Amino acid sequence: MKQTVEETAKQFPWHEVSEEPKKGEHICVQVGSGNLTSWYAPSNIRKAFEDHNVIRWAYVSDLIKPTPQSINS
Repeated sequence: MKQTVEETAKQFPWHEVSEEPKKGEHICVQVGSGNLTSWYAPSNIRKAFEDHNVIRWAYVSDLIKPTPQSINS
C-alpha cells in the first residue's frame, strides 16, 4: 500500500534545510555535531541555518504530541 505525502510527513517530522519553517514557529534543529537545540524561526532563517551548520529541523509541535494526561492536567 502506498503512503500519501501527509502520512509520510506525520511519520517523519524532520525537514531538510532547503525547506524553510514558518517565521516565528518553535523549531528543533540538529547541528552538524549532532546536538539538538530549539529556536523560534527568525525571518532570516537561511543565514541562521548556515551560521550554525544546521543539518535538519522539525516543528517542536510535531515532535511532542500532547497526551490525554497532559491535556487533562
